[in-house]
Amino acid sequence: MHLLQMVGRYVVERFEDGDQEPANTAFALAERVFTAGPPDDRGAIRYGLLEEIQNVSSHRMFGANAFLPLLGPVTAAQWHELNEEWAGKRSLAEVVASEHGKKPPRWWEWPPWKWWRWRTRRRIGPDDVQDPELRKIVESMTRKQ
Repeated sequence: MHLLQMVGRYVVERFEDGDQEPANTAFALAERVFTAGPPDDRGAIRYGLLEEIQNVSSHRMFGANAFLPLLGPVTAAQWHELNEEWAGKRSLAEVVASEHGKKPPRWWEWPPWKWWRWRTRRRIGPDDVQDPELRKIVESMTRKQ
């Protein structure tokens, strides 16, 4: 699991327990990265953090929309773009296919790993993160306990 996905799950779990502070911190950092961070960090925040918060919270009683009031303007725009990417789609395969102007494979077009080759998301580590605050979070999560 991607490190920022773990942060996203943590944010949702804390929010569910009534603690909004991790969400406030995560979204403030996201806003800063989206406005002034390097492109790689922006993609990591978008697909690692925001998408995970949306996915996990959509299975909770409060739903993903509970986080909307906490988002800054740029983060809110990214949040809505993610929703548009997923609109009318049921699986990641459909999202990926639409990004590349293709149709997702049918069950008889196996093996699926051949179809997925043209889209890879690399995992990031502390050395890949430029933003100092985000790097601290990633480093704290990768240290051996």
